[in-house]
Amino acid sequence: MSLQTAIFLMDVAEFILWSVLGLLVWKKQLHHRFPAIGGYVALRLASMPALLVLLHGQMHHWLTSFCTAAYFYLYWAVYIASAVLLFLSASRSFAPYFRHFLAYKDWGPWSFAGSPWSQPS
Repeated sequence: MSLQTAIFLMDVAEFILWSVLGLLVWKKQLHHRFPAIGGYVALRLASMPALLVLLHGQMHHWLTSFCTAAYFYLYWAVYIASAVLLFLSASRSFAPYFRHFLAYKDWGPWSFAGSPWSQPS
């Protein structure tokens, strides 16, 4: 098995694992309770097929210049969006610990509208 085939198979296996995770998130209705995590999983599931096609096209020299540029910009756009969603998810998880900081109180209601921590106490 060539290295390209092994990498592609691992990418496909990663997509299958994200699909299973997405199915669990939707079946258990966790995207309502944790909207940032639901958005992150949806972003990964939506972007991964396009990234895989562009990567496969780049490896097999299908419109190489287009595939290279499109993969580069799509990858970094997904990376930035993922970082924002993971930041929102982590800050919601740790919100009870930071509620005494004034700067966080101003940030919290904007980023977590409808969450239990954004409600006045």
